[in-house]
Amino acid sequence: MAYNHESIQTTSGLPFRIFSFNEQNDGRFIPKHWHQSVEMIYCLSGQLKVWLITEEYILQKNDFMVINTNTVHATQGLKNSQVMIIQLPIQFLREVTFGNIQMNLFFKLIVHLQKMIMMMLC
Repeated sequence: MAYNHESIQTTSGLPFRIFSFNEQNDGRFIPKHWHQSVEMIYCLSGQLKVWLITEEYILQKNDFMVINTNTVHATQGLKNSQVMIIQLPIQFLREVTFGNIQMNLFFKLIVHLQKMIMMMLC
């Protein structure tokens, strides 16, 4: 079965994409797809259903999930959910690990980014 490839567009001025969404009803469904970005999902409130390859998970408040590159997944926001997503393109990961992404992956969060994330959480 073929799944859609999602091309990730970075957030203006940043080398990655960061966004959040609110779901008041069980309606926000993103069908199975894959991309060349690591996706970090943080459930701020409510619940988020995540299909990861063949498994199904329900993220609850304060749950965190990392989805690896090229991994087929789908999501559905459940009632009263608020979710934050950070997508790190593979090229960005190669740059910050000096091409050694498989062996050692460390991130240094700069003050500007910390403030931006905190603003999204509040």
